[in-house]
Amino acid sequence: MLVPSHIFLPSTKKIILPKIGKIIDPDGYVNVRSQMNVKSSIVGKLEPMTTEECFYFYRSPDINWFKVDFDYDGVSFKGYIHASRVKIVH
Repeated sequence: MLVPSHIFLPSTKKIILPKIGKIIDPDGYVNVRSQMNVKSSIVGKLEPMTTEECFYFYRSPDINWFKVDFDYDGVSFKGYIHASRVKIVH
């Protein structure tokens, strides 16, 4: 009987990859909120330098919100952005 040297079993962990998207808010920026709620506090603001600049977004438990974990050039914040303000490009 041959015994394989490597056995691959399906993983029980789900890997969530980020989405790549653009900010499509008419104001040119979007507020990042502390909770998935428009009345929650604003923890930051994403303001693209160009209309083509993209950011990474993660799906959240609520399909109407994306999770953001932003850390760039000394600016860092985590929070949520309403999905209506994002156009997923990849």
